[in-house]
Formats: sequence, structure tokens, C-alpha cells
Amino acid sequence: MTSIFENQKISPEQLPEVNEHDFVPLDPAYKRYLFLVYSLTTLFLVAGAVAFQYFSRGTGVCMWVYVLVYVLVLLFFIFNTLLINAGFPLKGYLLREHDLIYRSGYLVRKITAIPKNRIQHVEIRQGAIARMFGISKLLIYTAGGSRSDLSVPGLLPEVAQQLKEHLTLSISKHE
Repeated sequence: MTSIFENQKISPEQLPEVNEHDFVPLDPAYKRYLFLVYSLTTLFLVAGAVAFQYFSRGTGVCMWVYVLVYVLVLLFFIFNTLLINAGFPLKGYLLREHDLIYRSGYLVRKITAIPKNRIQHVEIRQGAIARMFGISKLLIYTAGGSRSDLSVPGLLPEVAQQLKEHLTLSISKHE
């Protein structure tokens, strides 16, 4: 009962296409969520800069150091705002017969595909701020790790639930 191992060559033309237009965009509320998160981060950085200025008075710190700190905080905010605006349209997910694909990134573009037969566990998370915006995050785990292998943020809760149920059903078919 010996079987012969075969590993046939596949040409790129035989691979399934991933069409740019097939990706489902994330909910626009996720973009507003990102703006709020980065705005709050910037607010904390401004508070730190003010505290630095207050506590360093009389220590001989040059005025240019304060200006530099505030300029860096402003550049941080502008850079993140530009990245959110430019990168948001590139984010999306694609559910296919055998896998789930998520793409993201502007400066560094990333496409992650998880085959359905490798999925071990699926969960939905919704933090306090995300709940205010009515969005959820779908986390997908494969074997051998304690962290999620794929995270799809910016989903409406009902869409996240539908995806979770579909993927969970796929898990039970492969067991």
C-alpha cells in the first residue's frame, strides 16, 4: 500500500485571480475611529510636551527644544492623518470558497490569506471606543499560536457575526 508522492508544477496562469475590485471595503466609521485614536494619542503627546516644558523651567533648556518637541508632535499628527486618508481605501477583505484574504497598508502594503481548513478559532472583539463607532474586529487564529494570525478591523457587528458563523461552520466541516 505504497502511494507515489506527486508534486505537480503549477504555472502562474493556473492560479486563481485576486481581483482588486472584489475586496469588500471596511466600514467608513473605522476611518473616523482611527482619526479619534490618533487624535487622542496626539493629545497625550501634547500633554507630555506641556509637562516637559513646565517641569524643565529654570533648568536652562533652550526655547528651541520646546519648539522642536511641539513641531515633532504636530508632524506626528499630520503624518498619521495623511496615512489614514491615503491607506484607508486600500484596506479590505475578500471571502472566497477556500480562504479569507485581508489587505492593508499604504507605505508597506500587506495581503494576508488564511485558508479556511487551517482556522482553529474565530472571535469578535469590540472595545469601548469601537463600540461608540459601531464597529468590531474579527480575529482569526490558526494552530500553533496564542495571537491571532489575521485581524480584520472596521466591520459592522452584524457583518463580523456573519463572517464568524461562516468561518466557524467551515471549521466544523474540516474536522
